[in-house]
Amino acid sequence: MRITASQIQALVVGLFVGQAACGAIVDHGNYLTDEASGLDWLDVTASVNMSFNQVNAEFGVAGLFSGWRYANASQFNALISHSTGVTPSANLADQTPIPSPSASTLIDQLGSTLDTYYLHYHGMTYAAYLSSFGTINVFEKYASGLLSDEVTGTAGDDVYSALVFRYINQNNGDIYILSSPHDTVKSLDAHDYDVGSYLVRETVPVANIPEPGSLLLCSLGLFGMGLTRQKTKYSQ
Repeated sequence: MRITASQIQALVVGLFVGQAACGAIVDHGNYLTDEASGLDWLDVTASVNMSFNQVNAEFGVAGLFSGWRYANASQFNALISHSTGVTPSANLADQTPIPSPSASTLIDQLGSTLDTYYLHYHGMTYAAYLSSFGTINVFEKYASGLLSDEVTGTAGDDVYSALVFRYINQNNGDIYILSSPHDTVKSLDAHDYDVGSYLVRETVPVANIPEPGSLLLCSLGLFGMGLTRQKTKYSQ
C-alpha cells in the first residue's frame, strides 16, 4: 500500500477542517456551551424576576452571578444561528416563522421562562395548566431575557429583552421558531417571572480534554505510526 504526499496533505487539511466545524451546543444542566463562539450561557431561568440593576449588582466576586456578564444582541443572534440555523431579525414582527426542530431543544437548555411564570402564578407548568383544561398538545414555549443593549433615546434608562419563541403547526406537526434580540423594552428596575437575563462568560475549559492543537498532533502521530507499520510489513 503506497501513501502519496497528496494523500497526506489531504488528511492534514481534513483534520483542520474537521476541527473548525466541530462547534456544537453542549448542555451542562444549569448552563450551556456554544462551542462555535466559545461562550457559556447561564440558564435564563436562574435570574427570573430580577431587574437589570439587581442582576448587575451580583457580578462581583461574592455575587450570585460572579464571573458572568450580560450578553449583547450580536452574541444572542450567534447562539440562535448556531443552534437552530435561523438568523433572528431585529423585530419579531418582521421575521417569517421558519421550521426548526432544534428550537425546542434550545429553549429547554436555556430554560422556559413561560414555565417559571406559570409555576409562580398557577403552581404548575404551562403544559400542566393547559392539561387541566383538557388541552393535551402544547403549542407554545419561550425563553425571554434581558440583554446589555440600551434603548437609544432613553438616556440609558431602558434595555432590550430578547426572545426565543417556538410553536407547533397543528396541521403537520412542524416546529417553527421566532426570535429577536430586541423583542421588548424594559426599564432597569422592571422584573417579572417570565423574564430573566441572558448572561455569558468565556467557556470554562473542561479538565483532561486536549486542546485542538494537541488533538491534531496526536492524530498525525497515530497516522505516522500506521505508515511505519505498513512500511515494515511490506518490507518483510
